[in-house]
Amino acid sequence: MNIYTETSIKIKEARLNAGITQKELAEKMGLNSPQSISMIERGNRNLSISLLYRIAKELNCEVNILLKPLPNLEKA
Repeated sequence: MNIYTETSIKIKEARLNAGITQKELAEKMGLNSPQSISMIERGNRNLSISLLYRIAKELNCEVNILLKPLPNLEKA
């Protein structure tokens, strides 16, 4: 798993923890459609630093939380 995949998973986790839908997040961010958020969460859209900061702001979390590596479950 690479950093982009892990970050995508973390974004989805943070959104779900915030209790908002993809549509609501897209609207808060001024994006055209919830498909933009879906693509980000699936790792099908490149993330710029500024987009990552905007997502973190709207989800009320720190960027470093979104970038923190996931635990390696294969070693467990």
